[in-house]
Amino acid sequence: MREYAGNAGVGRRLLALATAAVLMLSRCGGASKAAGKPEAFMRRESLALTEQIGALAANGEYVKLMTVSGELLKETEAVGAQDFTQPTAVYRIAVTDDMLKKVVSGAGMEPLGEETLAALRSRLNAAFFANLVNGSQGAAVLAAMNVLSCGKSYQEPGNWPGDSLVILEYGNGYTGMVTFMQTGEGVISAEASLAKDGEGNATALLLQLLGVGDGALEPLEENS
Repeated sequence: MREYAGNAGVGRRLLALATAAVLMLSRCGGASKAAGKPEAFMRRESLALTEQIGALAANGEYVKLMTVSGELLKETEAVGAQDFTQPTAVYRIAVTDDMLKKVVSGAGMEPLGEETLAALRSRLNAAFFANLVNGSQGAAVLAAMNVLSCGKSYQEPGNWPGDSLVILEYGNGYTGMVTFMQTGEGVISAEASLAKDGEGNATALLLQLLGVGDGALEPLEENS
């Protein structure tokens, strides 16, 4: 059972920061045709997008176009110094309405109406989940990880399992998070972001915040 050593509480402000992230995203590429089984596709593209985040962070010219803050530059430089080519573990979590309801409930908010829930679901991206973790680590971390977020669209593969969050663990202080959401008929949008591990494992903290256990983690093996 994964445990997180820090404070796993979710406040209204933290949820608001995570929700605001759905409006802040850079595109890493245009639409592409998905190839292979859904599991292999998600693993492959999650890894590629997370590697692109590392490349963006290492590109000082790009980062300085996005911010002049010394604190943010320090955070992005730390990301750029990492290797994101070899994750130690990759998992998929199914994104469901029940999961989002638990996040809202954990923040002490009133239950969302169906229309509001549908609107949130339609705009959901990886930064929402990453910011649930990053929001407790200060404004500089939160802003820096949002600057580095990116995404790409694909034709929907056959036998698609539904909206998904892919988690990539690296053991280098950062955890990749990539959402694959159906955004149109036959269209899947992937959005990638990073969570800074902080006091403990970002995956463990996220599971607590989402109100799910280790059983929600579906391993995506390299040969899947």
